[in-house]
Amino acid sequence: MMRITLIICLCKLKEPNIRLFEDAYRKKVVATFFHRGRLVSIPAQLKKRQIVLEKIAEAFEPNRQYSEHDVNIILVDYHDDIAALQSGLVEFGFMERINGIYTRKIIHDIPES
Repeated sequence: MMRITLIICLCKLKEPNIRLFEDAYRKKVVATFFHRGRLVSIPAQLKKRQIVLEKIAEAFEPNRQYSEHDVNIILVDYHDDIAALQSGLVEFGFMERINGIYTRKIIHDIPES
């Protein structure tokens, strides 16, 4: 009976409440995986890895071009496995790599209808 009540309550949540939950989850993931601004480990779980990489992407200015060397200098401050971070940033769409030049992409939220 308790489980059914919980499901009904969750179904009645409105969009702002879901966003509050997502924000709290993001904060928890960042707090878990970062210590003094440095990434403790790269999460294996996809959703957590995406949150971590999104946080790291904030270190790059949007639409500015970075050489691979510049990207490496920024990423090594977060974690020693810069290759994994580079490929993750590109794979998740936070950055674009063309001919060895990286650019942070701006991701817009889809407006609510």
